[in-house]
Amino acid sequence: MEGGAAAKAAAANAAAMPIPFSSTGSGLPEILMQFILASPFLAFTPLDRYIARLNRARSRDARMFWRGWPDTDAEMPKLKSKSGAKKRFGRTATGKIKRNWGHKRHRLISKSTQGKRLRRGTTTLEKGDAKLVLTYLPYLRG
Repeated sequence: MEGGAAAKAAAANAAAMPIPFSSTGSGLPEILMQFILASPFLAFTPLDRYIARLNRARSRDARMFWRGWPDTDAEMPKLKSKSGAKKRFGRTATGKIKRNWGHKRHRLISKSTQGKRLRRGTTTLEKGDAKLVLTYLPYLRG
């Protein structure tokens, strides 16, 4: 027999069988019992093993409910910092975000002396930009 024909034959045999259990004997509703007995996949599984498996699943769900799901005492994973931001930004003593100036690496002959002088040292970021940079560096001290 082919696979489809075997499943149809098992379903016909299961449908022709009388229902041996009542809802009080197995603990399952009558409609669920009919489904179990009519299903071709469950026709080869002993009914008591299937009911025991359902009961174990019920008790497992209850344990997860009372314990808290997902597990509340599990540690959160560490957050990764953006490696480019680690090299470019730092903190001042007052907690502001510090950065270097741009436009001072090459082609300095064509730039004005005043522009080169103003770009010495470091500067601080504005509040909105600092907020963005802090998302890149979750563990930046300060």
